[in-house]
Amino acid sequence: MAMGFSAEEVMPILKDLGDIASGVGMDKLPNLTYAMGQVRAAGKLMGQDLMQFTNAGVPLLEALGKTLNVSAGEARQMISE
Repeated sequence: MAMGFSAEEVMPILKDLGDIASGVGMDKLPNLTYAMGQVRAAGKLMGQDLMQFTNAGVPLLEALGKTLNVSAGEARQMISE
């Protein structure tokens, strides 16, 4: 909640992060939680945050590309812009 999440948001977000961590390794949960907090505090996904998710084993760039119907490279370009 210190990062700007409402009380109602905390449990669903922690569940989602736990689900992700179960796929990439539970030891990554603190890193994922920290990165998510940084994204929320900034109000946008920064390159450093993207790198933290990637280093934790989450292919976020590819997922963003699929969601936006663009390649991972195009998604990276959109983020940098």
